[in-house]
Amino acid sequence: MDHSGKVLILYASAGHGHEKAARALEAAYRDLYPHRPVICRDVLEFSAGFLGSFYENSYLWQIRHLPRVWGFFYYLLDIRWVYGGVAVIRRLVNALMVARLEKFLIQESPVVILATHFLPIEVTDHLKKKGKLKPALIAVVTDYLPHCIWTAVGVDHYVVAAEETQAALIEKGVDPSRIKILGIPTEPKFLKAFSRASLCARFGISENTFTVLITSGGAGIGALALMARSILEKDPWLQVLMVCGTNRGLEQEMRALAANHRGFKVFGFVNNMEELMEAADLTVGKGGGLTITESFVKGKPVILFRPVPGQESRNGKIVEKNGAGFVTNTPHEVAEKVHEVAGSKTLYLSLKEGVQKLSKPQASKAIVELAENALLG
Repeated sequence: MDHSGKVLILYASAGHGHEKAARALEAAYRDLYPHRPVICRDVLEFSAGFLGSFYENSYLWQIRHLPRVWGFFYYLLDIRWVYGGVAVIRRLVNALMVARLEKFLIQESPVVILATHFLPIEVTDHLKKKGKLKPALIAVVTDYLPHCIWTAVGVDHYVVAAEETQAALIEKGVDPSRIKILGIPTEPKFLKAFSRASLCARFGISENTFTVLITSGGAGIGALALMARSILEKDPWLQVLMVCGTNRGLEQEMRALAANHRGFKVFGFVNNMEELMEAADLTVGKGGGLTITESFVKGKPVILFRPVPGQESRNGKIVEKNGAGFVTNTPHEVAEKVHEVAGSKTLYLSLKEGVQKLSKPQASKAIVELAENALLG
């Protein structure tokens, strides 16, 4: 096979999940096709002035402080005729914000573009319409239900997580033949097999006691302290692994709590989430597509806490529909669901069956193979 053609993997750093998916694809390409020229880039690096940081920071600020407002506009813009009117404005904004990205794409002239965010999809679609670029464009949807903003005429293949994702795209007018149910890509380290006994020994916990992993993304946001206290008050016998991310204040508070609970282990920012998920029986966290997918790859059900209205709440609907976990809205509700799952082997095994319906651990490899097949025309 000719390996001269260049592949671009593009993401936007508005939400860490898009980058994680892109890096997973990059790693799969390096492993499977080491001679293929592959470039993985954050498209916001090409933004004009402060616009890139504003794009990223405004998104994070909204979901933290105005989640209901974010959710309102998310659903409003997912109405096809509303989005159709906004698409013109979006094109003007993107032309201003990432004009350097357009020049970069034309200069690199890739044969395939894999996009794990909707921004590079719109830009590439525009260039394809103008005849300035002719790559195979693959949209890798990183949530379990898609938004109109992911759709474009110039997309050759949509890679989605589940049958529900496929059905939603078809409802939005996408040709079913262009949709592939391959899953959301995760880093190769999540496929690595570990000895749970050795992990538990390293973390200082018992291998035979039900263990809950609490995580809320790198920033450690949310009512994590209340959640941990509620779980430990409800079931003091449980083991809890808690990841506080970069939230130093939360970490200090939780370490003080851990002094009175032998099975409560506290971590700051971690790079070994795959090990923590392996050691745990259940993951409690936010509703981001990548966190859910990583947990499923490790075979663990999820309890989602207060998903942000929009993409996260939609992810929660698919999780519950497939019986792979629960959606909760208060720390007390989290503790109640943890209590139910930990106390019922039948319920836990049922949840594990639901996880298997959605888990696609070989997604990264399958997507790379799709990209290579696209090169053959």
